[in-house]
Amino acid sequence: MIKPKTENIKIFRSKDSVFGYHGWPSVCRGLNGELLAVCSGSRLGHVCPFGKVLLSRSYDEGRTWTVPEIIMDTPLDDRDAGITVFNKNKIIITSFNHFIERQSKFPQEGFKLAMRDAYFSNNHITKEMEKKYYGSTYVISDDKGLTWSKVMHAPVTSPHGPTALKNGGLIYMGTYKEADENPAKYDKKLTFEKELLVFYSKDGFKWEYLSHVPYVTEEGYEYYHCEPYILELKDKLVAFIRVQRGLFATLMTQSYDQGKTWSNPVRINKHGSPPHALLHSSGAVILTYGYREKPFGQRAMISYDNCKTWSEEIILRDDGPDNDLGYPASVELKDNSILTIYYQKETSDSLCEIFGTIWELPK
Repeated sequence: MIKPKTENIKIFRSKDSVFGYHGWPSVCRGLNGELLAVCSGSRLGHVCPFGKVLLSRSYDEGRTWTVPEIIMDTPLDDRDAGITVFNKNKIIITSFNHFIERQSKFPQEGFKLAMRDAYFSNNHITKEMEKKYYGSTYVISDDKGLTWSKVMHAPVTSPHGPTALKNGGLIYMGTYKEADENPAKYDKKLTFEKELLVFYSKDGFKWEYLSHVPYVTEEGYEYYHCEPYILELKDKLVAFIRVQRGLFATLMTQSYDQGKTWSNPVRINKHGSPPHALLHSSGAVILTYGYREKPFGQRAMISYDNCKTWSEEIILRDDGPDNDLGYPASVELKDNSILTIYYQKETSDSLCEIFGTIWELPK
């Protein structure tokens, strides 16, 4: 294990509010050189109807952050938040949500239950609203993040959203997330909640089905594949996938034809997910993930050979009070150090908040 020198900061704070739960963040560098961080916040808990997508900006390389702006606030629970710059002048922020039936069951403790029941009572949140907003949602800005489009829908979802390709456009690998629950309309071989699907968009408005990732089993056991992230390298695309239900680890798959076909996923760590990958200016690939066994926290691995082999684990945090944490995402800072942001609790009786850790590649 490697434990580098780190500097920890807090990005989205709970401020002792009952709506203080924050989770599932992403980060990127904006079009003005600032850092942009998003998360799902203003929540009662891990699942609730009140989640909103929040955006905060840093103009000093991550040390301080602006008061959060509300970017998406649908009648449903706006969850995982992804962000990326694409086509040189646009920013996309992504999220997803649940059906009303699922949201109306959470949270269940204390007076939060009364707040939930009041929200869903008297048919305030209608089936028409659900039909309009359910699914994988996103907004786009073409003025460097000053204003945002109406809420639109993509066919798939993943926590950190699509990847911006160097030659333009977006590639999005994720779990199918449309109300009809019928991915077979894209490919007759597809089944709901099994294969991960891959789509391409040239402009962020229209999505073209490309492929699906081979579904693999381990000794005949069918694990659930979800929450992937694609990294573009010089000669290939590499995708990292969360695998769970009896296992909590990261798989890797590769494509040498711009995402039209993918190799059989292989497991690359013993424990830890969901993954995010960053190509550092040194050529190193930095993979980060949440660690949900004791000691709870955030970890990383480095590949210096185009994802052929991986370093021993790097411990960024090992002080999480419990396993409600993770979803790290990283950005390179101007001095070539790394800022990794993630969610976890500060103490066992506090709400989840968004933290950042600044660290350097091991010598």
